[in-house]
Formats: sequence, structure tokens, C-alpha cells
Amino acid sequence: MKEQARISNQFVITNLDRLLGDANVRRIMGLEKRNGKLSTRLPIEEAVKGLKKIISDIANRLIVVNNIYRTSDRQKYIDNLDQTDKPDLSKSSDYWDLDSPIPAIKSAAASARKCKPK
Repeated sequence: MKEQARISNQFVITNLDRLLGDANVRRIMGLEKRNGKLSTRLPIEEAVKGLKKIISDIANRLIVVNNIYRTSDRQKYIDNLDQTDKPDLSKSSDYWDLDSPIPAIKSAAASARKCKPK
């Protein structure tokens, strides 16, 4: 709960908008703009990898606007992310919008089915 409060107090939403507004950043993160919404074909576990890192860096002030102002700055930031913070783009499935809770439910249901004894 403290982490959530700290993030919400220090989060600069315009920096997130600047990063996600960049088509190359979206491509590397496996995101697309479709019908005015951010969408992905990645499973939720992959889709959140890069987003968690970006949000954490913004909240912890590791990214300020001067670090990502230009296209080349944003490219440098994305290039310097650890591979573990980038999604595996080969793991694609059906499109889903990031504001939709459906993939989480599908993912949980699929995991539950896999764990059932035969």
C-alpha cells in the first residue's frame, strides 16, 4: 500500500504519455494503437513486463522529461532496458485492449485448467 501511495504521489503521467505516444516504443513493447486504445496481442504476463519497468522508472524519478524528450532519447531509453524488462514478442495471441480485464480472467482460467488433476 505504501508503494502504491508513493507511486501515485510522484507519478508524472505526461512522461508515460510521451513514451507510449512513440510508435517505436510501442512496437518494442508489443503495443499498438487500435480504435484510439492501446492494444496488444501478447499474453498479459508479457504485456506488463515493459509497462511495469516504465511506470517504476517514472515513479522513482529515474526518467524525467529531459531523458525522453526527443525520439532519439526514447530510443536510447528503450534500447538500454534489460531484456527481462522487454516482452517476448513471439508469444502472441488474440488482440485485447489494455483497459480490458478480460485477458487477466482468461489467463487465470487457463492456469486453473492446467492445474486440474486428470
